Amino acid sequence: MKTNQQDKQIVKTFPGEKAYFIAIILFQQTLGALTYPIAKYGLAKIEPFTFAFYRFLIAAIVLLTVVKFQTQTVKIEKKDYKRIIGMGCMIIIFNQTAYLFGQKLTGAGHAALLYATVPIWIFIGGLLYLKEKFVLRRAIGVILGMIGVILIIASGAVELGTQYLIGDLIIMVAVIAWAVYTFMGRPLVVKYGAIRTTAYALASGTVLYFPFGLFRALTFDYSKTDLMSWLSVLYVALGVF
Repeated sequence: MKTNQQDKQIVKTFPGEKAYFIAIILFQQTLGALTYPIAKYGLAKIEPFTFAFYRFLIAAIVLLTVVKFQTQTVKIEKKDYKRIIGMGCMIIIFNQTAYLFGQKLTGAGHAALLYATVPIWIFIGGLLYLKEKFVLRRAIGVILGMIGVILIIASGAVELGTQYLIGDLIIMVAVIAWAVYTFMGRPLVVKYGAIRTTAYALASGTVLYFPFGLFRALTFDYSKTDLMSWLSVLYVALGVF
């Protein structure tokens, strides 16, 4: 029986590797969790589309600068540019812009709770779109995550009401868009690396958003903004991409 070469590949490890990766994941999750209240504060001072303009611009410039100083061994194929632009449209227009606009209309806890369902959509999409094999352990994890979401709602920790409905629906669009972005980007991440793929997708989406965002930024009244609101923009731009 032939064995796939990838199965034969020996992965080098180092002492404490598992603890290192767990610490990295916990750090990333902490940054992500803080995004919701921090963004909520900034959006109280800066309208969503202007907030988004500065966030995207800062994040795109920083990521492209990082890529500039990296050594690239694989040239991006022409056929992949369409997918990268599609990813940019999905992550900027349908995910991040929708998230910021929806966050303005709902509570910080609502957005955090809805984003907790992302693994569920990725799991379902992986089965349907990427034709991945059903893995029982992943399915159990998804089910436990869903139970957690239900328990939080049932406990009354998140206030429900029609006043949040529009914001919650917009956030849900952002959640689905994030899952679709993940499906689209997975082959490119394997081929070109996560940072490079993210940088180019984010940059292309920022270019698409730029004319509208610039108009909103130029016509926005900055009189009510303060240092903390701009630090909120900076955090959301650099802390979670």
